[in-house]
Amino acid sequence: EGSASCRSLVEAQDSSVGLHLRKHLRPGENKSASVKKNAPIARRMASPSEFSSEVRTKLREWFVRYGPNPKFEIEARIRDVTEVGFNSVLQKLLSNRGWSNTPAPEDTLDLVHATGVRETRHMTGASFLRKQKWDNVDVMTRERSVRFAVASEEATREDTSPVQTWRWKQRTTFVHKRAFKFELTKVKQGGSEQEARGSEPIFEIEIEFCGQTEAVASNHDYCVDSLLMKVSAGARV
Repeated sequence: EGSASCRSLVEAQDSSVGLHLRKHLRPGENKSASVKKNAPIARRMASPSEFSSEVRTKLREWFVRYGPNPKFEIEARIRDVTEVGFNSVLQKLLSNRGWSNTPAPEDTLDLVHATGVRETRHMTGASFLRKQKWDNVDVMTRERSVRFAVASEEATREDTSPVQTWRWKQRTTFVHKRAFKFELTKVKQGGSEQEARGSEPIFEIEIEFCGQTEAVASNHDYCVDSLLMKVSAGARV
């Protein structure tokens, strides 16, 4: 199926979520739109139906190369989210009953060790992961920024090196058609447990591809359009 028809389908599915993302994210100070991958590569206004060709090309390369691999994650992080905006988007997503999962808040503690290994403590125990960042593209607009990124995560053995960062997290995950997931996370972090507990919360909204084992992973144009349409309103001037 062509890119245009895929885009129309995604627009119909994601319009209500997009409107809430656009309305409730914190304005910034940058007055022109630019796209950069570690350095500026284009300057162009973002819109719900169109990002710059550089971004679209880069995302398509990622989905072709990494999309079917469960070890890799392709995601977008919408930055500068206010508490009001976060709660508004959260309530909007909770009101939708069509998710592939049963969304519920989950409390975890992330400990980032000196080696770079992330230890996650949760109700059933602890896990240790090493994350490697492969590429990223930043889209800057007058109102906010979005980072698209691809990274890999692999389980590793228990790490006993010093902890450098504490992150208390409460996350609610919404899975859309087993292909993409919205992760809304309230975070309190610091260089020690006490500092983290006493810090002001940070509000994060991430959209991640999770359909590595689904048939959709081979429909690269759909994957690109679906990801862009889910974040486009949040990157709109």
